[in-house]
Amino acid sequence: MVSPPARSILLASPPGQFDLILEDIKSIAPKFLSEDSDLSALRAEWAATTGRDIIETSTANDESDECMNALRKAIDDYLCLKFSSPGVRAARQVKQAGDETITILIYAEKIDLNNHNVGSWRSCYTVNNSLGHISGSVSINAHTFESGGNFHLHSSMSLDETN
Repeated sequence: MVSPPARSILLASPPGQFDLILEDIKSIAPKFLSEDSDLSALRAEWAATTGRDIIETSTANDESDECMNALRKAIDDYLCLKFSSPGVRAARQVKQAGDETITILIYAEKIDLNNHNVGSWRSCYTVNNSLGHISGSVSINAHTFESGGNFHLHSSMSLDETN
């Protein structure tokens, strides 16, 4: 079992640092992790919470609907334009619920441990086809660290419904 303090620390891990922090916990406070700890479930929870699971589960166009395929292509073009810097990984998921609602999830991360910084972008947009409205949220996570300091930034904003 993972103790509550270790669980909290691991779930707060910056992008790309879950395993590094896990190793630190194992070496500094091994009593926080029992021999039978199921870390795969905790790792999956961390990935879902941060949005990183989008990279791991992003699929090709799974629907043949012409409109949805056009939307996916437009988002892929956007990702190539906005998230194409060296070292950046980005992915999207586009899901349709019935005829009225489309959900767009975008996740991008850059992990550069050699230069002591990591960051991620997670956005979720909901399109209501029948009303012609879109709303969403954006969450940014940045972590920079060096031998003398450590800075962790979380920022998020909601995008009000618009048409």
